[in-house]
Amino acid sequence: MAALNGVNGDDAVLRSRELTIEHDELLRQFRVNVADILLPEHDDHYLLKWLKARKYNLKQAEKMLRDHIIFREKWKVDYLANEWNPPEVLRLYMAGGHFGFDKDGRPVFYQGLGTFDTYGILHSASRQDILRYTIRICEDIQRAIREQRNKHDKFIENITLIVDMDNVGAQIIWRPFLNIYSEMLKMFEANYPETLHSCFVINAPAIFTTAYNLVKHFLSDDTRGKINVVGRCYRHVLLSKIASDQLPVHYGGSAMTEDGNDKCGICFGGKIPTSYYLNNEQTQGKFSDIHISRGSAIQLAYDIHLQGTILRWEFLTGKNDVEFSVQYKETGTEEETSSPIVTMVTKKRICSNFVPEAGGITCDQPGQYIIEFSNNYSWFRSKKVSYFVDVIQPEETDR
Repeated sequence: MAALNGVNGDDAVLRSRELTIEHDELLRQFRVNVADILLPEHDDHYLLKWLKARKYNLKQAEKMLRDHIIFREKWKVDYLANEWNPPEVLRLYMAGGHFGFDKDGRPVFYQGLGTFDTYGILHSASRQDILRYTIRICEDIQRAIREQRNKHDKFIENITLIVDMDNVGAQIIWRPFLNIYSEMLKMFEANYPETLHSCFVINAPAIFTTAYNLVKHFLSDDTRGKINVVGRCYRHVLLSKIASDQLPVHYGGSAMTEDGNDKCGICFGGKIPTSYYLNNEQTQGKFSDIHISRGSAIQLAYDIHLQGTILRWEFLTGKNDVEFSVQYKETGTEEETSSPIVTMVTKKRICSNFVPEAGGITCDQPGQYIIEFSNNYSWFRSKKVSYFVDVIQPEETDR
């Protein structure tokens, strides 16, 4: 059997042995099926990640990869990874980070949930920016894997993750936090397959079981099988996987930074000052209110005349959710009344209670763009939405 494309020497031989003849043929067929979207750097190992994630089902693996390509375009992932300047509050208070490598050369990443101010972060950053920052972290992980692989000329495809639950309390099962954390998990599972080699949950309190049961259905069976709950006697477990000089003193190793930091620069979050909060004073007078009766919807139509115009929105839904979508209809033609409606933003239920849901699209064609807030699915309760819509002309974006 031929060695896999993209890795040389003994490592390639070892990896090739992992493939049965049937899997080898599936890999070849998969490459043919997705040839139209592959880039030069997409070697056999890259393709194998998608096949493994879908248990070598060609159709499902192809859909997963094509959905990922759409995801990268929608979220402008390359821009987020290389150019985006995230809000300061996320850079300073999103607990976690990367330090060292395990004994097999995998990068080790840390996530501290016990020191993560869930209430503060949801009052200080928009849902969109939190998800953007999640994507940036995922891309940083992929970069760390590539750098380590190239540095050692050794096949490395995933990471070791340590989740520190010390001081975790009821804040971790606060519904608004669970909602955004679930979205982060779904995004990771759908777009970064085979990234996790093993996860060690340390300092896990009794409430961990409750929290885990609330989010575990967002994780694949494969991911769940890689989670090891260690508890508070974790030092010997971590040192069996990570050399002492690669493990921070704070976690039982011997590693420290030159300035004596025993946490080796890993961000531990902490209480977010209220000065970062996106409070009502910042948005006072900016939002308009609409009331949506039960079983009904409200549409806001905007006539766009210039290609390249940006349609931007923000809205709050209070304690309830609404269904949000954006559609496009061609105007200015004799067949205007029969012009098809094109979906620009797919209908999705959204609950934005504390900070505004924010988003926008670039209008590639002149015509009418329709923002819809729908309560059609609710037969018992009316909803209130506070919204702001901004139409930014092309000349404004060029300034």
